[in-house]
Amino acid sequence: MSAAGLSREEMAARAAREVTGGDVRKVQRFSRHRDLQTLVVYDDNRVDLAGEVSKLVASNGGTREDGTAL
Repeated sequence: MSAAGLSREEMAARAAREVTGGDVRKVQRFSRHRDLQTLVVYDDNRVDLAGEVSKLVASNGGTREDGTAL
């Protein structure tokens, strides 16, 4: 584990995503993960997409793009 709590495998997969421009197929082959979901989890840990969506939902006051209530 690294100081950030990441395994060598996760650090390598993250680095591979960066240098391949996010090409998950290449990274999957590189990392030898059978399940693409593993790479998705690594990426979710790297980028807080759920947090971004949560902030967007909170900032729009609970309305859809067309202005109707959720």
